[in-house]
Amino acid sequence: MIRDTVHLARRVTPDDLARPTPCAGWDLKDLLDLMTAQHHGIAAAARTRSTGG
Repeated sequence: MIRDTVHLARRVTPDDLARPTPCAGWDLKDLLDLMTAQHHGIAAAARTRSTGG
């Protein structure tokens, strides 16, 4: 699923960032910012778990 979102995000143009989403008050940039933060958190948790931390 994460790879799918990365593939889709690569297709986004700067003009797309202001497009609305189904979430009230959120545009595509807001959604991508949230997804990026979530993906970084998942990666950090996976690294910590794999090193026994």
